[in-house]
Amino acid sequence: MLGLGEQLRLVGSCQELGRWESAAAPLLEWQPSDSWVVTLALPPGRHTYKLVRVQEGGGMQWEDGEDRVLGVPAAAVALTASLRFGDTAAVEMVAEEAGGVVAGATGLAPGQPPAAAATASRVAALQHRTRQLSSQIDALEAEVEESKASVVGRDLARFARGAAWSGQLPFDALEAELADSTLEFASSRPLASAAQVQGKAALAQAQQAARLERVHAAAVAAPAPMAVPVAAQDERKVAVTVTVGSTDTAAPPRHEEAEEAEHAQAAASDNDGGTAADGHERAPSFAPRPPSPQERRRLQEAAARAAAAAARAVAQAEAAAAAAEAAAAAAAAQLKAEAPVAAPAAACRAGAAPKAGSSVTAAGTNNAVTAPARAQAAGSGKPSERDRSPSPRPPSDQERRLLQEAASRAARAAVRVAQRTAPKPVALEQAAQAEEEEEEVEEEEEAEQAQAQALPTAAAHQASKVVPRAPVAVAAASPPKPQPAPTAARSAPPALQLVLAALTAGRR
Repeated sequence: MLGLGEQLRLVGSCQELGRWESAAAPLLEWQPSDSWVVTLALPPGRHTYKLVRVQEGGGMQWEDGEDRVLGVPAAAVALTASLRFGDTAAVEMVAEEAGGVVAGATGLAPGQPPAAAATASRVAALQHRTRQLSSQIDALEAEVEESKASVVGRDLARFARGAAWSGQLPFDALEAELADSTLEFASSRPLASAAQVQGKAALAQAQQAARLERVHAAAVAAPAPMAVPVAAQDERKVAVTVTVGSTDTAAPPRHEEAEEAEHAQAAASDNDGGTAADGHERAPSFAPRPPSPQERRRLQEAAARAAAAAARAVAQAEAAAAAAEAAAAAAAAQLKAEAPVAAPAAACRAGAAPKAGSSVTAAGTNNAVTAPARAQAAGSGKPSERDRSPSPRPPSDQERRLLQEAASRAARAAVRVAQRTAPKPVALEQAAQAEEEEEEVEEEEEAEQAQAQALPTAAAHQASKVVPRAPVAVAAASPPKPQPAPTAARSAPPALQLVLAALTAGRR
């Protein structure tokens, strides 16, 4: 059936059929018998014609297949041709008098063909017009691609806004970018719709021009037919009946808009119920509606964007994990580089007291030297014990294990941050959120246990290493003054302090 505002015309090669011009072709009228009828007076001869659906906006839809052929005899006869849109091979001819000619018979066209020069110039003009229309179509396609790019920009702005809400990007800059993308999309949407309509109209004109070119080229190449006697060229009445609707055997090609309208109509009928062909009420169907071509394209584009975002998130997670591993390796190298000298460190940790008459007294990690010893060192030119830099103790196995656990937790945290930035479906996002909450609870418990184990160990090492410093006299030494006990965070090695600070910041 024809859509709203559409017309059905009969376009052919003779003057009565518009000479392949849809605007000058006769219009078929609808009859209550669900058919479209037109009555024409055609001259005797052989005529080619086709059915065309003319849309309200100027677009045209030619029926597929070869051109139809109608032979009008010279004798007085009334012909009735029954046609089906889209099926050029099925033509039913009925003649009221004997001697009628069925469709497809060869007849003679009246008059002589135009001159070869005029036909060649006409073909050249049509070719030039076709090239112009092709260039216009390319320009309209470029505008459509720009509109698609603006839509992609809007999606990227939405993704950036989500990232800003998660605290990864500045919100003000993304808010301005989102406003610009929204304005650009709103201004480009009507342009894209107009460009699509113009492209369809230009394509229909190009098809018509190509058809005219083919017809004229065939007229130039065909030999001149025999002349028909003037007495036999009386005009006869030919009634052409076109049956459309339920009797169509070949469905005409549909545009994307018509297909989407049918999908929407089918969805509405499935949800609301309706009346069957026998007049009985049928129950509403809750079967899922198949996606339209536009929805399928949108789903494919969304899947491609999600895959790209997931790839970027995986790359960020791998980079964060590599950075965490590098930081752990650097901390281990720093601990190895700060390995202490065995003898002084052992003496400090053992807390050995100076012997009688000795000039050296252990005080913390530094060595105090008496006045005679300092004078002797100054006279000999050798550096004193105080000038030597202290060396920290080597890390224990428990501290190394804590460092490795902190590095692994940092890598897992980087992977989770990268996974949060990637777009996920609703079900997968809920499952991932539950899994993240469980991992966060486990990490908090591990961090508390590690901190509880590290604090007593570090305090014990510091207590064994630090001894209060006391002044030394030549004759006798006064008792050492009590010093406040150092805290666990300050007594730990530098690498362990960095790890504890990172864990505290992560918990906050």
